Amino acid sequence: MASPENENGYMKYAKKVLESYFPQKGMDYGEAGYVSRVYGAQDYSKFMNISIVLASFFIYAFVFLLGMIGILNVISAVSFQIKIRARELAVLKSMGITLESLQKMLNAESVLCAGKALLIGLPVGMLMVWVMGYCVKLVFPINFHMPWTEIFIAISISFGVIWGTVKVSLNRLKKQNIIETIRMQ
Repeated sequence: MASPENENGYMKYAKKVLESYFPQKGMDYGEAGYVSRVYGAQDYSKFMNISIVLASFFIYAFVFLLGMIGILNVISAVSFQIKIRARELAVLKSMGITLESLQKMLNAESVLCAGKALLIGLPVGMLMVWVMGYCVKLVFPINFHMPWTEIFIAISISFGVIWGTVKVSLNRLKKQNIIETIRMQ
């Protein structure tokens, strides 16, 4: 056994002990009968960075997919509602309501509908974010901040999607003949 005063001898001894108890690079851990692996700090840091990037990618992809499903659901629901109400809107147009007034009415309805959905969805969503942040804070010593910017972006997107859908649906109604629309069942 080498003494610690002889640095080169001690390093050779330590390396020999390490090789006898733990497999080195290129060795198959399972076949050698080992159940644990020793990493250097650089290898571990690289592994963790790759894991974080992969996890972030899948989480953002999942959130994007859910967001697109939600947006398409809103577009479908609003378009379908206006299509169903085409007869009522044609009657209002035949009684003298202008397209601008009709658009104002539909915009007000869409704002109220989006407001009601946000009134329910925002507190529930913010509570879920807070609970997840609290659970992470119990495990890791990090500060949690409510993602206000992302919340305002989501609110803006939801109002924008509803407003755009109403605008497109109203443009379709402009092209329809009032009498034929009233006659349809």
